[in-house]
Amino acid sequence: MVLCTLFESAKVSVMINGGPNGFFSVGRGLRQGYPLYPILFVLMEDVLSRNISKMVAEGKISPIVIRNEIHPSHMFFVDDVFIFCNGAKKSIQNIMKLLEEYQKSSGQVINKSKSKLFMDGTTAARTMQIKEMVQMKVSTLPNKYLGVILQYGRVKISTVWPMVELMQKKLATWKGKLLSFNDRLVLTKLVLCIVPIYSMSVYKWPKSVIKICERIIRNFLWSGDGETRKYKTLAWKKVCSPFSEGDLGIQRLKVLNKALLMKILWRIINSEAEWALFIKAKFQDKQNQ
Repeated sequence: MVLCTLFESAKVSVMINGGPNGFFSVGRGLRQGYPLYPILFVLMEDVLSRNISKMVAEGKISPIVIRNEIHPSHMFFVDDVFIFCNGAKKSIQNIMKLLEEYQKSSGQVINKSKSKLFMDGTTAARTMQIKEMVQMKVSTLPNKYLGVILQYGRVKISTVWPMVELMQKKLATWKGKLLSFNDRLVLTKLVLCIVPIYSMSVYKWPKSVIKICERIIRNFLWSGDGETRKYKTLAWKKVCSPFSEGDLGIQRLKVLNKALLMKILWRIINSEAEWALFIKAKFQDKQNQ
């Protein structure tokens, strides 16, 4: 009741020529910028999450895979929902029925044109049948999501090469030769060394790509051009040593990559979340448990 009162008491005005012109009450919908928006969104997501878990426990939705009695059924990330289930007809029908009820009760509508359906281990005829039931386009791996390329197997050079191109694109707009050494050092530490962090926190980069990135960084630092090589003024190992040792404190990408991946490993080992338990059950050596 309190939330309803706060919502209905809101007033909206339109800016015309730099000033507000008229006020009108909010009668329907909730704008994304309102303070109540994330609270109501999380409340509704929690209802959907509990219903999915309940249907899995009741056998209405079959898990896609089970490891040591652990079976991930869904994941929520901001306003995205990942649902994992077996391709049985009953499971799909129950999921679609639940989503229809959720849309009616919450007012949120699933954008099926932006949704994707991933399937494996089934025939082409069965794939088309499931596609017609779900009314979503079928997608395949590799696929990009929030800047991360989802794919099978080891990380290839092509997976992380866009980060190299991004570094080269940034360098193309800089006039490095006109900058002082201190200016290039700041750009190196706060821009070039930061570009690959997001990707390195997900993938173990190939050594060849790390060498290329460090060569670009090294060339820009000494010559102002990522493609122009200059004789080393100081050994790169000493350049990448910390300030406390009297050096420049640039981070080594190889060390940075290992540190970020170790952070994820630490979370997996120490977390009791279902996703972490599933990964441990699937990949951890049983002899070391």
